[in-house]
Amino acid sequence: MSNKHYNLIANQGGTALLLALIILSGVLAVGSVMIKVVIQDLQQSRNLDYSIVAYYAAESGAERALYGWRKQSDKSYFSNCSELVDKVNWQCQAVTQTVNELYFPSLFQLRVKEIPLYDPADLAISAGVDRMTVNWQDKNPSPINLEEPWLEVTLLGWPAGTSLDFVNSREVIKRVFSCSPVVAGGAECSSATVDNFITTNSYIVRLKPLYDDISQVRVKFYDSGGNEVDLSSYLLTANFTGTYQSANQALRLQIPLTDPASNMFDYVIFAEEDIDKIF
Repeated sequence: MSNKHYNLIANQGGTALLLALIILSGVLAVGSVMIKVVIQDLQQSRNLDYSIVAYYAAESGAERALYGWRKQSDKSYFSNCSELVDKVNWQCQAVTQTVNELYFPSLFQLRVKEIPLYDPADLAISAGVDRMTVNWQDKNPSPINLEEPWLEVTLLGWPAGTSLDFVNSREVIKRVFSCSPVVAGGAECSSATVDNFITTNSYIVRLKPLYDDISQVRVKFYDSGGNEVDLSSYLLTANFTGTYQSANQALRLQIPLTDPASNMFDYVIFAEEDIDKIF
């Protein structure tokens, strides 16, 4: 074999080795990317499982606080509380920040939402409310749905300092607003304003959708100077955080300080004969 032929074979061997290295590097690179993607998917799946457990832990804390409040009227369930069960932890922390707006994602037809504007611990303090505004949307704005939602707003007011059960001092005012779309065919209804308040009174305000459900309900109250009224003194607000492994989930619970008023009736019964009330 001549030297020239030998050099040619040697050069071809070097090229094949270089090509093999390039192919092997590409395979390793693709394999590394695929392994990384698989690992990330597994981590995300695991974190999702952890997050579900953490969320329900936070929800358990909120349910525990609600139970304690309803059964014992104990505010401590909403502040600086924690519990650890089988590596699942939840904690709560009271929120003491200004609340100028109440938000309700959905209100269902004929279901009542009450807003208490009085302090049950000191009835001498008036709400100081002069007017309120309500912004809301038609939950089903489809042209096929011919029913347009209306909103009934009821005010139960009484002079501050008197008992809620002092019948002769109470005044009930009802206002009903139809949904006037801001944009033709749109879901957003024109803002409703109620200005029948007396600033020296305490109040219970009721919202009740008529004929259909409503959504994105935002309520604000204003004093005689046009300033937004702080509603935090009428509410219990707390953040609940659930923790499991590396996941944390949080939710905020906000409830009124008082139970719904059972003496605000929705219907009146008329009869030709006397009606006996049996306890």
